[in-house]
Amino acid sequence: MSSLRPSLAWTLVLACAFALPVAAQNPMTGMGRGSSPMFKPGPGPDELWETTVKMEMSGMTMGGDTQQVCIKKGRKEADLVPTSQECTTTDVKTAGNRTTFSVECKGDPPMTGTGDITSTPNATNGRMTLRSTRRGQEMTMTQTFSSKRIGTCTDQTEQVIAKADAAGKANIAKACADGMEVLEPTLFEGSGPCAPQKKQFCDKVTPVAAEMREPAGFSAARRKYPGTLQRAFQSCSLDYVSVRMTACQAAAAHRNWNFIGSGDCDDEVRKYGPQFCNVGPNRSPDPQYAALCARYAALTRGTQAGSDGTAPGAAPAQAVAPKPAAPDPLKSGVDAVRKLLPF
Repeated sequence: MSSLRPSLAWTLVLACAFALPVAAQNPMTGMGRGSSPMFKPGPGPDELWETTVKMEMSGMTMGGDTQQVCIKKGRKEADLVPTSQECTTTDVKTAGNRTTFSVECKGDPPMTGTGDITSTPNATNGRMTLRSTRRGQEMTMTQTFSSKRIGTCTDQTEQVIAKADAAGKANIAKACADGMEVLEPTLFEGSGPCAPQKKQFCDKVTPVAAEMREPAGFSAARRKYPGTLQRAFQSCSLDYVSVRMTACQAAAAHRNWNFIGSGDCDDEVRKYGPQFCNVGPNRSPDPQYAALCARYAALTRGTQAGSDGTAPGAAPAQAVAPKPAAPDPLKSGVDAVRKLLPF
């Protein structure tokens, strides 16, 4: 491609940006008529081009859309060659002001095609034919495109990428702070966006686990971090069951019958229930044992779930939300902008 004049190289860029199917497009900096976040039209150091694309497939003609693109002044010819992860341009041949090339695109379905472009310093016209096979049926799509230089502009690509980068970093920081606040482990695991802060996350979970060895601390943590505690413990290699048992034993030692009857201490309920709750048909248990005896009755009947929805006699399980794929807000934001670029 080193022998291509810049205008011809840009023609290939325009062809691949505007003429490929949606799944394989590598759009340029333009976003339809008028101004774009990627450039400012009007007096400036760069070139403003307008491109119109039409498509014909299965006897139907579509398109006619016109977009404006800003070509940055001083770019090297190597930067003008269209590239993308989906499509590869090959077999480029130039004779005079005419360029032909082949293109191959991955995807579902994959596509192959050829292009023929005629270019002058201020205008280009071309035609691209793409072929694919889907479910045994061959399809052909023909696109024609034309572009002309219509003025000047100021490219703002670098500023837009920098802004997206800053916004992405801010989003990550907020997500990590929010996740730390509610002890949501999925953000801090594996390739999650907050994985570099995994140690800080576990440094916060560890003292919570220590406080939960007492009944008051256990109850407070359950209220403050509903639905995430057991997963947070597992993520930080802490034994939730051991902590719960310690809290229950402490509650029994201090005769904290309300905590024992809360649904977290069924071993203790079975141990003390017969002693304090079986008082005969004409007597009610002492009110201080109300929670203990209510839980004991539920377990012995075997018909009532625990206070947190667990099956009778089972350790209470906190609701576990489906584990989402942890997005990378920074990468997603920058990638979204770069899809608008020709490089």
